[in-house]
Amino acid sequence: MNKNDLISLLEAGELLNVEFKQSSKFEGDFRAHIAMSIASMANSNGGGHILIGIVDDKREIDGVLTKEIIETWEITKLSLYLEERLSTLPSITPYLIEIDNKFVLCIKVQEFSSEPIIVKKDLQDQKGKPLANTGDILIRTEGRQTRKIRTVEEMRSIINRSVIKRSGLLLADIERIFNGKNEIVEVKETILNEIYHSISSNEVNFRSTLHKDFPNHCKYSLEIYFPEAEQQFEKSSDLYEILNSTVINDTFNNFPIYYQERNSIKQSYDFLYLDTQFRKWIFHKKGYFIYHFIPWTEYLDESPQFPYPNPPNRPLFVDDLIRTMSNSLQFAFNLSTIFSSGKVKVYLKVENLLKKRIYSLVNRMSYGEPCSEYQIELINDTFFRSNLQTDSLDIINRGYEKALIIFQIRTIVSEDNKRFVSQLLNNG
Repeated sequence: MNKNDLISLLEAGELLNVEFKQSSKFEGDFRAHIAMSIASMANSNGGGHILIGIVDDKREIDGVLTKEIIETWEITKLSLYLEERLSTLPSITPYLIEIDNKFVLCIKVQEFSSEPIIVKKDLQDQKGKPLANTGDILIRTEGRQTRKIRTVEEMRSIINRSVIKRSGLLLADIERIFNGKNEIVEVKETILNEIYHSISSNEVNFRSTLHKDFPNHCKYSLEIYFPEAEQQFEKSSDLYEILNSTVINDTFNNFPIYYQERNSIKQSYDFLYLDTQFRKWIFHKKGYFIYHFIPWTEYLDESPQFPYPNPPNRPLFVDDLIRTMSNSLQFAFNLSTIFSSGKVKVYLKVENLLKKRIYSLVNRMSYGEPCSEYQIELINDTFFRSNLQTDSLDIINRGYEKALIIFQIRTIVSEDNKRFVSQLLNNG
């Protein structure tokens, strides 16, 4: 906001995202009122501005904002006050605007980044009268009033914005990878279950982005590392129950048609792969294991040694991928809450198989080996999706390298969980 913007606002009066207040030191009752205004602006769509030094009904600068008053609005003092009373410190930027030798203190308030701002400590005036109670979610109304949420519609609106924002954070990281930056992405200020709920949501932008940019032919692995684990440990019945209920059964549900055609589910190669990995339950390094999920398109060679028919004539659907990622993230969250001493590092990797597979297929074709119609369709699909020229060397050299997603999430577990882990380790 600049001088001209302020003049325009004075002519228009208060708006939904602009609040006028007369000059005052940051002390007494005024602190609580400012905290309420900042919280409500942070919960407003797009954030807003609080202008201190303006007579509301006259819409003019009061001219009494002196240097002494301005010094009481020191940003550290303001931030500490808000931090003690609000669930999350809103992003605020105070600055001064001068018009005709009169000053206005502007506080720019950004909209919340992922979760609504909630009052965590009662806001009271100096006489102890409550202005806002613990647990209140404050909003700015169309009538330019600050009050707590009262209706289901208001609550639904702010929750929907929160879900979209969390999904947006995830999309931003995904887009970084899609733009060629194959690197570890640290999801800051986001714990595992928040990402899980974002992936599980029906947020349109998240799904449409995956459908547009995410390669269907991929595999992913979930890696969980416990840096403070003191020894290797093997399968526990409790842990296997988590795996069985969270991952394996849900993996079957991703391919119900195929499994209905089989006499026995255990004849499925995918099940045998998962079952072998989970039942052994041995960590290859200290405190470290990897869970892999490999979709049908991993097995494009259609070799007879695999104990199931040729893969279905479709790649892994994006919805299947989302569902399986969600199940595995929930599994990781459940596991990390009981299985770690100290911090947990969780990595979710989504790796493209196309470069490796296309290289193999083109190499075989160069030696005159036949390829199935399904494999030829896969190559053609690669040309179309990645806009590559129909030249085998071009495929090999340039490939399809943009889908590597790694999330690094840290979480802290409770003392009870640490004791549980210690008992597991001691019992072997």
